[in-house]
Amino acid sequence: MSGDDGQNHVEQGSRDYRMLPVAICVWAAMLAAHAVFASLIGQQFDVASSAGKSGKPDNLPSLFSGFAFHRDSAATNVGVETLFSAVVLLALVLGLVVLLLVSFRWFGGEHTTRRARSRDVASSLQGPHARDSQWQVSAIGTSDNQDDRFKVPGVLAIWRASRGRRTLWITVLACSALAGLIASFGADVMEYRDPAMALARQSGGHVEADVRLDSPITAASSFQADCQANAHLLGLGRDGVRQTSHSRIVLYANKPWCARLSDGQTVSMSGTLQTARYGMRPVWLTMDDDTTVRVLERAPPGKRLVDAMQHRFFDVISGLSDQGRVLVPGLTIGLLGQDFMGATHGEPVNATFATLLEMHFKDSGIMHLMAVSGGHFALIGSLVRAVCARFLLPRQLVAILTVLAYMGLAGAMYPSDSVMRALVMGVFASASMFVGRRPQALSALGWTVVLTLLVNPAMSRSFGFALSCASVLGIVLCAGPIAEGLAKLLPRYLAEGMSVTIAAQLFTLPIQVLMNPELPVLSVPANLIVAPFVDLLTLTGLAALLLAPFASHLSFVFAWLSSCGTAVMQWCADTIGGSTSATMPWAGGIAGAMLVVQCELVAFGVAKVLAAVSARRVVNEAGAGNNGRLAAWRAKGSIWWKETEQMFEQLWCQGDDGVGNQRNTTDVHL
Repeated sequence: MSGDDGQNHVEQGSRDYRMLPVAICVWAAMLAAHAVFASLIGQQFDVASSAGKSGKPDNLPSLFSGFAFHRDSAATNVGVETLFSAVVLLALVLGLVVLLLVSFRWFGGEHTTRRARSRDVASSLQGPHARDSQWQVSAIGTSDNQDDRFKVPGVLAIWRASRGRRTLWITVLACSALAGLIASFGADVMEYRDPAMALARQSGGHVEADVRLDSPITAASSFQADCQANAHLLGLGRDGVRQTSHSRIVLYANKPWCARLSDGQTVSMSGTLQTARYGMRPVWLTMDDDTTVRVLERAPPGKRLVDAMQHRFFDVISGLSDQGRVLVPGLTIGLLGQDFMGATHGEPVNATFATLLEMHFKDSGIMHLMAVSGGHFALIGSLVRAVCARFLLPRQLVAILTVLAYMGLAGAMYPSDSVMRALVMGVFASASMFVGRRPQALSALGWTVVLTLLVNPAMSRSFGFALSCASVLGIVLCAGPIAEGLAKLLPRYLAEGMSVTIAAQLFTLPIQVLMNPELPVLSVPANLIVAPFVDLLTLTGLAALLLAPFASHLSFVFAWLSSCGTAVMQWCADTIGGSTSATMPWAGGIAGAMLVVQCELVAFGVAKVLAAVSARRVVNEAGAGNNGRLAAWRAKGSIWWKETEQMFEQLWCQGDDGVGNQRNTTDVHL
C-alpha cells in the first residue's frame, strides 16, 4: 500500500515487522506494571514491619515470578489497596493525556498543517542540497495534479513526509502499552484480593475447597506430597463461611489419590491452604490424606478420551528400556516417563537414572526436545496439507482441517505455555491460508504475544512462553543470514542445521541465564547430532499414541522404533552433558542476562567487521585476478604482434630473393 509520504510499502512475507514493536510494548508494560505492584507491596511491608504490625516476607515477587505475600493486619491491606488505586488512577490519567495529545496532533493538526508541510517541501527545493537529492516525494495537496514530484534531501524529506505515519505509530504503541499496563494491574489486583490469597496471607490453615483440575496428575516437585496438578479454586469454606474464589493453585496429593484424579474434573475436598514458596501459581493446596473426595463434575468427553489414550500409551511403553520409558513420552507428549503418576504395568522407572538423564539433557542443551513446541505442529500441518493436496481439496477446507488437527494435537499433549504459543500461531497461519494470504511468521508471532498476554496477563512472567517466543523470533530473523554466512565455510545442509540452533540460542540465552546461571557451550554440536532423528521419532511416537487404545501390538512397534532414536539422544546427552566442559558458569539475574546481550552484540560487531574485511579481500583478489588476466592477454597480444611482423618480414625477404634470381636467369638467357 501507499502511505501519506508517497513511499511504497509492500508486505515482506515472513518478515512483516509491524506487530513486533506492538508486542514488545505490551510485554514491557506488563512486566513494568508487575514490578511496580511488587515494589508497592514491598514498601508497604517495610512500613508495616517498622510499625511492628507484620513481618516482611522473605520471598517478594520478582520480575518473572508469581506472588507469595504474607500479611497479618487488615490495616496493611487497606493501605496497600489505597496506594495501589492511586497509582492505577495516575497511570490511567497519564495514559489518557498522552493519547489525547497524540490524537490531537494526528487528527486535529493533520489537515491544517498539510499545506504548510507542502510549502516546506517545496521550499526545500531551493536549498543548496536540492540538486544532490536522490529522493522523490509526492506533495499531496499542492496542486490539482497529483503526479507532481519534487526532489528534496532524502532524510529530511522522509522525516517531514512521514509525520502522519509517525504519529500513527506513536498512537498505536501508546495504546498498546496502556492496554498492557491496565491488564497487568487488573490481574494483579484481582489475584491479590482473591479470598484464597487473603486467607493464605493471613494464616492459611484447613479449608474445604471446590477445585477444577487443569492438567494431568504428575509427580510432585516437592517432598511434601507424592503428586501435583495445576488447578483453579472455585470456592472455599472455613468456619462455616463459604466464599467464591478464582485463584490459580497447585494441588498436592498423596497416594492413592494420585491415580484417581484426572484432568478436567471438578472435585470437593479438604486440605491445607498456604502461599506458594516458588512457581507461577500463588497458592498451594495440600489435600488431606483422610479427606473424602466428591466428584462434583466429570471431565469433558474430550479430556476423558485423551486421559484414556495417555494411560494406554504409558501401558504400551512400559515394555521398553528405561531410556525409552523416560524419553519416548517426553518427545511425544512433553511429559517425561518418571513424571507420569497413572497405574502402569511393570516396575517403575529407576529414579536415579531418570534424574541423571534429565540433568545431562539440560547440560547438553537439548532439553527443549522434551517439550512440545512448534516442531510437532509443523509436522502435523505439513502432513495434513500433503494429504489435502493429494485429493485437490479447496484452500478454505485445507485451512479448516489444519486448525482442527492443531486443536486435536494440542489437546493430546501435556498442557504447557509453548503448546499454547504454537497453537495460536498455527491458527493465525491457517487463517492466512483461508483468506488466500501468505503466512507471515513474524506478524503471527506478534499477534500471538499480544492476544495471549491480554487474555492471560500471567503469561508475561512465564519463562516457558518467553523461551518459546524468543526461539521463534531468533529463527525467523537470524537463521537465514547465519546460514548464508556459514555456507561459505561449511556444506549447505550442515550450515542450515547449525543456523537454526545458533539463531534460537542467541535469543534464548539471556532468558536461560535468568533461570540458571550457566551457559550450555556444547549445545550446537549436540543439537546437530540429534536433529536428523527428531522429526521421524516424533511421527513414530505420535503413531504409537494414536494406536495405543486400539492396536497395542502395533503401537508397541512404533514406540520401539521411537526408542531406537531416543537411544542416540541418550548417548549424545551422556557424552556431551556428562562432560565437565558442557556448561560454563555465568552471572545470574538481570546482570547476567545483560552481560549475555552485550557479548552477543560484540560478537555480532566482530562478525560484521570480519565479513566486511573478507568481502573487501575477495574484491581485491578478484580485481588483482582481472588485472593479471589482462596483463597476460596484453603480453600474449604483443608477442603475437611481434611474431606476425617477423613472419611478414621473412616472407618479404624471401620474395625479393626469388624475383632477383629470376631476373638474373632471364638476363643470362637473353
